[in-house]
This record gives sequence, structure tokens and C-alpha cells, in this order.
Amino acid sequence: MKLIFNYGNSAFVLPGAVLDRIDRATKKDIKLILTLVSEPSLLSGTRKSIDEIIRLTGMKREEIEASISFWRGAGVLEELDTPTQEIETPKIKEVPVQSAEKPQKKLKSADSLPHYSTEELTSLLEKRAEYRFLIDECQQLFGKVLGTSEINMLIALTDYLGLDGEYILLLFAHCGKMEHKSVRTVEKLAHRFLDEGITDAETLGERLSFLEKAEETENKLRKLFGINSRAFTKKEKALLEKWLSEYKYDIDIIEKAYEVTIDSTQNPSLPYAGAIMDRWYSEGVRTPEDAEKNISEHKKNKGVDGGSFDTDEFLEVALKRSFEGK
Repeated sequence: MKLIFNYGNSAFVLPGAVLDRIDRATKKDIKLILTLVSEPSLLSGTRKSIDEIIRLTGMKREEIEASISFWRGAGVLEELDTPTQEIETPKIKEVPVQSAEKPQKKLKSADSLPHYSTEELTSLLEKRAEYRFLIDECQQLFGKVLGTSEINMLIALTDYLGLDGEYILLLFAHCGKMEHKSVRTVEKLAHRFLDEGITDAETLGERLSFLEKAEETENKLRKLFGINSRAFTKKEKALLEKWLSEYKYDIDIIEKAYEVTIDSTQNPSLPYAGAIMDRWYSEGVRTPEDAEKNISEHKKNKGVDGGSFDTDEFLEVALKRSFEGK
């Protein structure tokens, strides 16, 4: 099917990032962006151009400001530094369209969040009920009322970084669970996960579940191995991540490996237990029952009555891996 425009074939080009946020844009947001791309001269930011936008759109000055803020947060508009004190109508950023059916999500890099004026915040909250809902939910998760600067950061996470409400609520829930009830901590985590390429709520949820499991397991390992309050080294954290992420071992299997180290040496260590679990994994051990069976078979094959694993054999493997940085 071929189509043509009834009012001429000339057309203007919309940045691809517009498609990413079109479902969240209000009618006035859409009216503003269409007006700007149809009349490039309106991008000058002068009093005359602002008055012309008001005339063409029928929007109020504060509504124009709010819509500019919305499209700036979406990565569509960019403010230029000019000496004038007038409201600056930003320029439109050229963003290539990846696919009309499935537009590429554009998110800001993990840079500093902008500071909104009181008027900008008020306008955003008046226009967007989802922002007010998000603030209420985050306050519930933290069990406290957020201050103005905290609300500024929260709104910037969605309005500027482009994160959806579910993503932000997952971050707040995680920080609340970990007893780090600071919006600044939420902001740092958002930057960290964006830098890791985690841009959707589903992937974030999986990552946070892993981190919470890792912290819980780390606390149990401290007690088992007598590590007490000192921080885990990078090698120890790498071992823990391998056991949980790659091997999919839970604390029950790790405890089995600990029991073997106690039977084999008076100085149990994570690298030693890691050598045991490396062998288990290579031999198909996946559950605590598999580990128990492997231990029994190993003792039987060694011909040791009630004895233990070959200490020297495991210690050699553990030391070798430690020196190799594995």
C-alpha cells in the first residue's frame, strides 16, 4: 500500500529518541516538539521566538518550560549556553532512528543529575501524576518524608536519566532492605548499573537479587571461616561470585566444602574451599546431595576409613589458583 500526504510531500524529521518517550508524553509535549521541528527559527530562544511558540501552541509559558524539561530529560533537546537571560528554547539533537517498530532506548550516561528550580519541579509534579505516585511509593519504602533536594534527585532519575518507575522502585526497595536509606545511594547505584548496561527493570531485578544473595552468603562465610569484620579481598569476592553466579551453588554446598576443609586442614581458607568446589563442579556436583555423595565416594576410593580428602592434593590446587589469580 502506497501513501502520500494530501497537503504536499514535504516533511520534517523527528529525532529517533522521540519515539522512546512518546507513550509518556502529554498532548502539549507532542504539540511543542512538532511545533519546534516544523519551525526551526523558533529554536533561537529569543523573546520573539518564545512569544511565537505561545501563539502557535496556545500553551502557557510555564507549560512550555515543563515540556522543554521533559524532552531534555528524554535526550531530544539540549540547552545551549547563551548570554541572554530569556528562557532558552533548546536545540533538537540529531538522534538516528534504529527501527520504527522497536526504537533504541536512549539513556543519559552516568553523569551529574541536573538541579530543577522550584518552578520546574512544581510544574512537573502538577503535570505528571506518575511522578507524584513515584514520590509517595519511594517515601513508603524508606519510611520517611523526602526533602526537596531528595525529590529533585528522584525526579531527575526518571525525567533526566529516563529510568522508568519500576526501575527506580527496585533501587529504593533494595536500599531500604540493605538499610542504606539515602537517595544519594540510590543515585549512585543507578549510575553504576547504567554503566554496566543494565537499563531495564527485569535485568535490574535479577542483578539486585544476586547482590542481596551474595551479601547474605558473605555474612555466613565470615562466621564459617572466622573472617570476622574485615572486608573481603577482590580475589575472595571473585570466588564468591563464581560460586553463586557461574556454579549456581547455594550456601548448603559451600558449607559442605567448608566441612571438607576442616577435616583436611587446621587453617581453612576460601581458596582451599574453592579448589574443592572447582573439582565438584567439573565432576557434575550440583546439589548438596551430590556433594555428600561425592565426599563418600572420594573417601571410599582413597581407602581411608573415616578419613578425609587428600590435603596436599587440594592445597596444591588452591595455591596454584591463588598464584594464578583465579
